[in-house]
Amino acid sequence: MTKIAYILLSFALAFATVCTCYGQLEVSVELSGLSCDSVRLRSFNWQKKAGTNLVMPYSETVTFKQKSALKPGAYWITADSTPVATVILSAKKKQKVSLMVSPAGVTFSNSPENTRYEQYLTQIKEYEQQMAGLDQEFRDAQNLPAYMLRTLADSLTTRARRIVAARTAYEQQVIHDNPNTLLASIVGASIPPPEVPVEYYNNPRKMQEFFISHFFDNFPWNDPRIFNTPVAEEKFKSYVDFVYQVDRPDLDTFVVEALKASSIDTASHRMFFERLDKDLGYYMSNYKVEHTYIKIDQL
Repeated sequence: MTKIAYILLSFALAFATVCTCYGQLEVSVELSGLSCDSVRLRSFNWQKKAGTNLVMPYSETVTFKQKSALKPGAYWITADSTPVATVILSAKKKQKVSLMVSPAGVTFSNSPENTRYEQYLTQIKEYEQQMAGLDQEFRDAQNLPAYMLRTLADSLTTRARRIVAARTAYEQQVIHDNPNTLLASIVGASIPPPEVPVEYYNNPRKMQEFFISHFFDNFPWNDPRIFNTPVAEEKFKSYVDFVYQVDRPDLDTFVVEALKASSIDTASHRMFFERLDKDLGYYMSNYKVEHTYIKIDQL
């Protein structure tokens, strides 16, 4: 190789490296109708360590840029300390997102995944409002005669199951249409456990066993990005609270099975174990359950 060819090749490699590394993150936020002094891009922090906290003075358009990409996960745009938008990042490189925030809502211009995420949140809110409407209808009917109340309860139960079925079908469709994305994992982690079988209604112990055994049915253990989202945090808070409240040594086997299921991914397994260790095993934890901790610590 001639000296000139070597120089040209070195320059090409250096240029490729710069193109690969520079500008990995660019989040542009257009603010309309909002008043604040500063705008921040903040990460969700599963491990409670120092996370991303980028700050820019307020202007109508704020752009967060840096050479290094962020850890895939969920991020908040905040006006001063008030969250005004959520951004999810699936990719590990070339994270470029543009959005407009206004009192009317959030609109993304170049991120189909975040656009679909906003649509998902809107649809889930609609299902939740429908369920809340059924609950209010039942509350308003408490003065009805018993026979009429039973008829209404049956009707509301049927309607509630239709809403749940529609929601589940919608969630599964979103997962199917967005393979390998953080969006799909967020949706999967958000799906509640299935309805307890009717034959268990008069058996609290069976209901508890069914609930804990199906708690992680749709959890994406194969995607550790989910741990960088508040969805995982809420899921695990509910799980640990249930284990603590029930406090049944015979249910420890289900916790062990869940921990084994998480081993499909090393990072997921480690983070799940650390969470159980901190909440169930730490002597100052409000959720300490010694018999459960002993079981998982023996693995």
